[in-house]
Amino acid sequence: MWFLFAMVAAAAALSMTDMLVSSDDGDGEVDSEENDDAEAESSPATGSLLLDLENDRSPPVTAPTDAIAETDLNESEALIEPYDDEPVVEYLDPTAPAQGSGSGGSNPTPPEDPDAGLYDNLGERIHSSDAYPPASAPEPGVQIGTDGDDRLVGSGAGDTLIGGAGNDTLIGNGGDTVLIAESGDNHLIGGEGNDRLIGGSGNDTLEGGWGDDLLIAGGGANVLMGGAGDDTLVGAKLDDTGRDISGANFLNGGAGDDLLITGQGDMLHGGEGADVFALGDWLAGAAPATILDYNPHQDQITLHYDPERLAAPVVTVGFDASDPATARIQLDGQIVAFVVSAPDLVAEDIALVAELPTEILAAE
Repeated sequence: MWFLFAMVAAAAALSMTDMLVSSDDGDGEVDSEENDDAEAESSPATGSLLLDLENDRSPPVTAPTDAIAETDLNESEALIEPYDDEPVVEYLDPTAPAQGSGSGGSNPTPPEDPDAGLYDNLGERIHSSDAYPPASAPEPGVQIGTDGDDRLVGSGAGDTLIGGAGNDTLIGNGGDTVLIAESGDNHLIGGEGNDRLIGGSGNDTLEGGWGDDLLIAGGGANVLMGGAGDDTLVGAKLDDTGRDISGANFLNGGAGDDLLITGQGDMLHGGEGADVFALGDWLAGAAPATILDYNPHQDQITLHYDPERLAAPVVTVGFDASDPATARIQLDGQIVAFVVSAPDLVAEDIALVAELPTEILAAE
């Protein structure tokens, strides 16, 4: 650019020199023709240089079609123009087959034949599923603890777990399991399935969990909780003479229609459902049981006796003036159970059964 300005200046100087030379050659006067000639000689040179300056300008820069600014070279400043193009949004069809690009986590496309095998999330078949069939279900097994404090967990196939000595924890973990406690204070948890939990000589806690479970107390003071399902809880443990030798237990049926067979000194809570509270001649002369939530509209109280040892007993219901809401069930004049909040209970509400419960016989 400076080179162009220098050329313009040189041309102007040359023109002035020509004019001065013309003036010196004459008589000092400049007539109009000479001036016109001088102007005619100088103008074309100057005009051609100006034309070259205009042609020497750089061609205008063409901005890309998607540019958001363009430059005005004549004004030498940038003008920011608004961007009017709408953003392009491409919506993917979730039902369209995946392209296998390997990027992102598109929804898997279900195969046309769902039974034809396993498919990954790109719709590709996993052929290895044909070569490796599903593993077969585990077979029920037996686990036996040591003399220490053991934790035995079933395989889910309906195992038999035997704690042994020590304070053990036995967990059925699925299937119809059998959990057997021996000595020590143990914790037995059935879980799913119709489980059979048998307490030992210590103070045990038995939890049936789901299913229709059988919980049998041992010789100590135990806690039996049936949980969901129609459970059977046995608090009594009879010796060869038919006397109860168990400790004072707490029986809680939980949800479902449960059978609670009481031992001496037991506390019984049926929970939800239509429950049966089973008393027996084994309680005569022993510590009475206590029924905590008898509902005359849905629950039933039964009194069992062994006809080989005892003739048909006389059952009566009495009340104490100091506690008129608590009924006292008597067998041949001996109190065998208290029923809390049962002021309207009468002897006819109690079913007399001339046999022992099969469940209590199984516990012997």
